[in-house]
Amino acid sequence: MSGQQTLQELDRIVGTTNELLLSPEVKMMDVGGGVIRPTNAMVMTNLATLLGGAMPYASVELGLAATADGTNFSVLSSAQDEYVKVYRNQAGAAEYVDSYPNAEATRSADILARTALSQTPPRSLDDEMPWAVVDENYRAILAVKKSGAVHALLDTLPGLDLLGDYAWAVVDSQGVVLLGIKWSGEVVTFGQSTGAVAAYADGPVGGQDIWVLVDGVPYQVTSSGDNFSPQVSSGRLSYIRRGSSVASVTVDVPIPGSVAPFVQTLLHILGYGQSLAMGDTSVVQTTQPPTANRLLTIQSGVMLTDQETTLTDAMVVPFKPLVSVVREVPVVQLSGQLNRLRGVPANAGVLTSAHGRNGRTIAQLSKGSLYYSNLLTAVASSKAEATRLGLAYRVPFVDWIQGEADRNMAQATYLAALLQLQSDLDTDIRAASGQSEPVPMLLDQISNFTNYGLVSSFVPLAQLQAALDYPDRFACAGPKYWVPSNTDGTHLTGDSYTRIGCMHMRAAEALIRGGRWLPTHAISAVRTGAVVVVRFHTPSGPLTVDTGNVTDPGNWGIRYVDDTSSASVTTVRLLGDNLIEVTLSAEPTGSNPYIGIADAGVAGQPLGPTTGARACLRDNSPDRDGQGRPVYNWACHQRIAVQSA
Repeated sequence: MSGQQTLQELDRIVGTTNELLLSPEVKMMDVGGGVIRPTNAMVMTNLATLLGGAMPYASVELGLAATADGTNFSVLSSAQDEYVKVYRNQAGAAEYVDSYPNAEATRSADILARTALSQTPPRSLDDEMPWAVVDENYRAILAVKKSGAVHALLDTLPGLDLLGDYAWAVVDSQGVVLLGIKWSGEVVTFGQSTGAVAAYADGPVGGQDIWVLVDGVPYQVTSSGDNFSPQVSSGRLSYIRRGSSVASVTVDVPIPGSVAPFVQTLLHILGYGQSLAMGDTSVVQTTQPPTANRLLTIQSGVMLTDQETTLTDAMVVPFKPLVSVVREVPVVQLSGQLNRLRGVPANAGVLTSAHGRNGRTIAQLSKGSLYYSNLLTAVASSKAEATRLGLAYRVPFVDWIQGEADRNMAQATYLAALLQLQSDLDTDIRAASGQSEPVPMLLDQISNFTNYGLVSSFVPLAQLQAALDYPDRFACAGPKYWVPSNTDGTHLTGDSYTRIGCMHMRAAEALIRGGRWLPTHAISAVRTGAVVVVRFHTPSGPLTVDTGNVTDPGNWGIRYVDDTSSASVTTVRLLGDNLIEVTLSAEPTGSNPYIGIADAGVAGQPLGPTTGARACLRDNSPDRDGQGRPVYNWACHQRIAVQSA
């Protein structure tokens, strides 16, 4: 039967059925043994037969028996990624037609497609141009041909209408000019100076700041409002400032060693902890000051070369521009990210220093230790120098990265030690700084416990618990499994340390402003029969399944546990609205049930997004690090009790 004939036949069937069901007149029907008035049930049965068995049958034999010659019928499929198989009744024999996937297969394909698309570089439709910046129709605006030649439409480059002082420009997603030509003819390349002093605008459109490069070192001139069109002439900097009105502003070019004139308060960010807080095994990444006159460090450098040295006042002052020394400690790019994304109050500068020791337990870093004393010396000396400079001073939080040395500790024991340490730091820092504001601790979770031969550890659970139970004293930035480890499987690369610092930024911003912050984590798990629905909190945007950046360890890193192992996870799926549906192998009967999220891994495996204990769940934070890479908030290592509906 042709497609046109099939449509005509379907139209006839629908018309006949409507006439029988809806006509106000009594209609009669020949049933083979006489003509009778049909019931609604008889009409629908006849319709199902005419449509070739639209309802699926349990077997091919039942489908053949219930359908007429030449009509189609469907049979429920036993394949995991199929719903039904369609057959045609050909003279009593089943002829296979097609199969149809189930919803889970469709969703999985959609997730894989979206992940692949997000990782795909821009391409044009022209095979001769393997890389291109394209317009909405995928036509090349700026491209590199296979021969190496550059193809460019210079009158339609992206960013043309974003910045008034550029004739054309290539910009990133934040509107920052990467390559441009000003109307004056000056060529601007991001990060490169065209002379001893060069000015540029940086930041999102509508909220840009003015910067100058003095001998290749960046200095910040503005910290609020919308500023653009900077020009330098004879040691003076001019730019346009837009607010309720538009005005031209002219100031002196910043000089080396100066503090930005808008800085009235100095916020001291203190890094503390064991080896990962101190950038162990890494190579320095931040060799240029992110902002020479706003981001500062102490005289001896952000960390001591010898961590067993006693810090003195002379090693603290005078302050100098922040760069990394010895190794890449996470607090350096934490401070850089705060400034990049305007996470610092407009009138504040940031002083950054790290005080800790590799391989030390929480007890060995507590009050009375050399490292604790060095931290307090840094606070007292920095407070005195800030006062001398006419600046207010406070410590908004202590950035704490530790736990590996205590990896076998009980959850309650580690939590109690954290509570005591925070209480001591709060009391002693307030006394040394003279501030009235409390001093919370900003934590993250250890994620490398499998590299020590463990399947799981209670320490990361205690680190999350501290933030959930005591939100006025702790904030948890999240886990570290999403970044690659160094070759030893325990520590991080220099680049990974910078990314962890950037991950801490949003929690740090909240604490600086006196607020609270929670990471991506489960907030409830409710069971109905053999199905558990887990609801998540995310800091930014909806919960997303990402198996591209973090490979799937099985069921996205989710497991079910109870005292008798009465059930296990068979499937997981994203329901939307930050909900994950977990289907179990049977309705569980054991006591103390919980859902584990990235809480267990393979003993002996190194930390990392393809090896360690991990989950494929994250938020959709729009943040980017200093290299333009996404900084998402990944699901915490967690165990959450299951409640019955």
